[in-house]
Amino acid sequence: MGRKPTTRNLPKAKQSNFTSSIIPSVLLFIFGMIIAGSINPLQEDLSSTLVFLVFLIAINIGLFRYMRLHQAFQRTHRIQYWNLKQKSIFFLYLFLIVLMLGELFSNGEILVILYFLGVLYIGIRSVMNYFKNFNTFLPSLFENKSMLYHIDINEIDKMEGNVFRK
Repeated sequence: MGRKPTTRNLPKAKQSNFTSSIIPSVLLFIFGMIIAGSINPLQEDLSSTLVFLVFLIAINIGLFRYMRLHQAFQRTHRIQYWNLKQKSIFFLYLFLIVLMLGELFSNGEILVILYFLGVLYIGIRSVMNYFKNFNTFLPSLFENKSMLYHIDINEIDKMEGNVFRK
């Protein structure tokens, strides 16, 4: 008499699907651009400027949450350990913030140019580190062969056992 197999209802894993949060992220970005464009720090009084800045900060926090970057930060604060998708989403988030700040200031185009120069620098540095690490993984076969050509037979006879084995 066999037992009837039972099925357990396991809770489904919470998926961090970026596509489900695109529409709220786009709406928050558009709303942030409208608010950033309406802030005139030099023409308005201080209280209305502060209210708009608080709204802008809340929008940026909302973007951060909707893009699910808080999950990556909960796992580790070091961006170097994130996967490529998380890094790409983070750079998109930073780009959206730079666009909002560019709308806020009169010479905001300079911020966008500095952002792209920073991304270019990070990209070049990453490629250089990849090739530097790639060379360390390769065995140094050529160096060992060149050392063997410079050793005379008389020097081999003078070697002790430990040195000869190396």
